[in-house]
Amino acid sequence: MPAIRMSPRRRPRLCSFRRTTRQFSKLHFMARMRRMQHRQHGRRLVRNSAFLSGLGLAVFALACSSRGPHEVWELPSGYRGWVTMEYSNPDCPAVDNTGFTVTYKIDGHGHGCTSSSPAGSVHWNSYVALDSQNRRKELLWGQWGKGGDLWAGATVWAGTSHPVLRGEYFFMGTEDELKKSWGLKPTQWIEQVASKRQ
Repeated sequence: MPAIRMSPRRRPRLCSFRRTTRQFSKLHFMARMRRMQHRQHGRRLVRNSAFLSGLGLAVFALACSSRGPHEVWELPSGYRGWVTMEYSNPDCPAVDNTGFTVTYKIDGHGHGCTSSSPAGSVHWNSYVALDSQNRRKELLWGQWGKGGDLWAGATVWAGTSHPVLRGEYFFMGTEDELKKSWGLKPTQWIEQVASKRQ
């Protein structure tokens, strides 16, 4: 019986099938590799997110542990003019300190004085006006042209080699009142406090 020879027309079909099979295997391998890469990328994102979250919590805890007390400044309601506060003066009383809140009291003339030292760590301040019935109104720092209650805040330092914070001053009133009061700035008080020994 004569041998059956495959027609030349069928060979390209077998070659085409083999090429298709190889291409399919290659595509399947590439898709599998992409899935593995996506999984690895996802794991890295989870690890990085966990690390950043832990770092953020650590920074937040450190900030909270090093943050100083809440400073409350009590000023007389209706006062208009410059406000001064002197620190570390042994002739003055200590501030009211509850451990969480430090209260600085300003008298009816806009002056305050304490034997306590200023807060050296990070802290935040609140300013309130008290009337005769101890009703409180929050005072806000002003912005030029936008209104406000407190203006032109500055500090007074004593010493040259190792300066020490000895006082603070600012203006209480409106922006227009401030413009009329630059000539009444407590220059003499500033020089007196700055000249004191550490």
